[in-house]
Amino acid sequence: PDNYELGLENLKEIFSFEIVEMPTARMSPDELYKNPKLRAEDINRAFADDSIDGIITSIGGYESVRILKYLDIDIIKKNPKLIMGFSDATTFLSYLNYLGMITFYGPSVMAGFAQLKHLPFQYIEHIKSILFTDHFPYNYTPYAKWTNGYKEWSNKDTLGECTEFFNNENGWTFLQGKEMTQGRLWGGCISVLECIKSTDYWPDKNFWHDKVLFLETSEEKPLPNRVGYMLRNYGIQGILGKLKGVVFGRAKDYSLKEKEELNRIILSII
Repeated sequence: PDNYELGLENLKEIFSFEIVEMPTARMSPDELYKNPKLRAEDINRAFADDSIDGIITSIGGYESVRILKYLDIDIIKKNPKLIMGFSDATTFLSYLNYLGMITFYGPSVMAGFAQLKHLPFQYIEHIKSILFTDHFPYNYTPYAKWTNGYKEWSNKDTLGECTEFFNNENGWTFLQGKEMTQGRLWGGCISVLECIKSTDYWPDKNFWHDKVLFLETSEEKPLPNRVGYMLRNYGIQGILGKLKGVVFGRAKDYSLKEKEELNRIILSII
């Protein structure tokens, strides 16, 4: 689609990336659904190819959990490199991170990179800082404005544009805790993480002690109480008591009332 092409153009123009497209990048969703192994084989080949420095997903999607059993973990661990995506990519990003790799939860070609020229300039600077510099600690400041999403991808007249922007007047919102803390980030889309709980891809009990859990809701907009049900499971597993902290991304398409209800539920559980 045109939005995919725009994302590739921005990667080349703004970041000077040389693009290598894997075979499944332009396959139909139906074909990919019927052949989950194909997507895993693309990931395996990308890690094994020394000419490829990093891997960026085209988009989130659906049921990436089905590709996990086809990943060649030996090849991947022997050839560590940047791998980045979000949403449904949570499955393999969180799993590979659990195995000791550094993975990146960030923009994809069609959702994030295609919209670069219509997002705050700090967004591009943030990506460049994370990917191309090595200073630590990195000061991640709040953006001046935010949006719930992108305009219809099928409309070429507004391709790459975002929906209405809102001023971010209050910056970060701290629900509880006043002391400084430090830990290693792990997490992703809270709904997608449900797919790997109680499987071989879910971290063991000793994994959580130095972690900061980060979570975001999906575009399906789960209700606040549904998010609470999922979060409660982390408590029952004993995870919340081991963490250094928990970070929630802004819930997509929530009203002010729904955001307040979600905050109340989070505080009642953590």
